[in-house]
Amino acid sequence: MGQKLLALLGGDGREIILAKFLVDQGFAVHLCGFENYRPLPAPNFTNPVEAVQGTAAVILPMAGIREDLTPPSPYSANPPRITEAVFAALPPGVPVFVGRANAALKRMARSVNLIEIADDDELAILNSIPTAEGALELAMAHTDFTLHGSRVLVAGLGRCGLTLARMLRGIGAEVTAAARNPADLARAYEMGLTICPFTRLRDCVADVDLIFNTVPAPVITGSILEAAKRCRLVVDIASGRGGTDFARAEELGIKAILAPGLPGKAAPATAGKVLTQVYPRLLRQYGLMEDEKNEK
Repeated sequence: MGQKLLALLGGDGREIILAKFLVDQGFAVHLCGFENYRPLPAPNFTNPVEAVQGTAAVILPMAGIREDLTPPSPYSANPPRITEAVFAALPPGVPVFVGRANAALKRMARSVNLIEIADDDELAILNSIPTAEGALELAMAHTDFTLHGSRVLVAGLGRCGLTLARMLRGIGAEVTAAARNPADLARAYEMGLTICPFTRLRDCVADVDLIFNTVPAPVITGSILEAAKRCRLVVDIASGRGGTDFARAEELGIKAILAPGLPGKAAPATAGKVLTQVYPRLLRQYGLMEDEKNEK
């Protein structure tokens, strides 16, 4: 099998680590949006259309692309715009990997095989560790009291929520776990947490000092915030626009922080290593990597 070419369009330290790994695995790599990183592990292109010419697959950042069609690109003064011209330059059906795709990306990428990987179990569980640590770091930076002994509510008990609740309990916080799914609540009970069905959320927030939201839907609403009389801080780590009424929080004097992409901010080296663990399986799945390349 000949050398395959992959294009990485935008990203942060995670994607740099992934690019280095792919080069070591024998792939040819084109970068776009990394011109200020040194030393570059592969050639960098200023034009994303040129970067994808002849590629077997395209890798967009875990953070996806923004409303202005640019990916987060801290190593670039002029992040590449991911326009329809990029996809027109690709043969139909070419795999295009991304953490999570917004509506604009889905619309432009109809001719290719757009693969959202944020919900991949292995990736999501491993990423929940730097995500949770980043959320704790934010909480510590924006409060004048310890998490130990604080009353904390974690909304949502998916992969990130469970890891976060476990860490909070481990450092001595009094943790209430809120969820809709009875199985999730049963798991929280098994972990020794106080449980709260979403139907009782107003009652459960009455005496909490901090709220962490992991649900990408309107959960921490104005009504809930009004009931959270003691709450000093909301850290929302849900994808997209989060699940908190930020305007109402400001009116109530509650500091609320939307914190997407925490793995790349809190622990880019670890988050990049996670990508190097997961992408070989994904690339093999789509016929882009031979099994023997991943043997240990």
